[in-house]
Amino acid sequence: MRDTEALEACILVLPEERRPWFYLAYAHQVTIVAREHFLDARVERARRCNETLHRLTGHLARLHSGEVDTATETSFVKMVVGGADSEGWLSLLESMLQRVSSKESRGTRPS
Repeated sequence: MRDTEALEACILVLPEERRPWFYLAYAHQVTIVAREHFLDARVERARRCNETLHRLTGHLARLHSGEVDTATETSFVKMVVGGADSEGWLSLLESMLQRVSSKESRGTRPS
């Protein structure tokens, strides 16, 4: 799946209770990417990872407090997918979506 609009649509159809797990799984993977950039002294790339994490955790806090409506969620998903596309992380985003979706189909929480 490389069509960003299709990826956005797949994220937006995740049940509301599953979307935070998706964001958390993706955030965890971004921390691993950031660590690699710090080890290689690619500070600007690591800073962009940090900015992505900042946005993800802020959105998760707003989701938890009930402050997110449909338009905000749609806008956020577009930003996440666009950022992943520009950083070369679409495959990472897709794998986290598949992971959360496969756990959903089995009725379990993502690990």
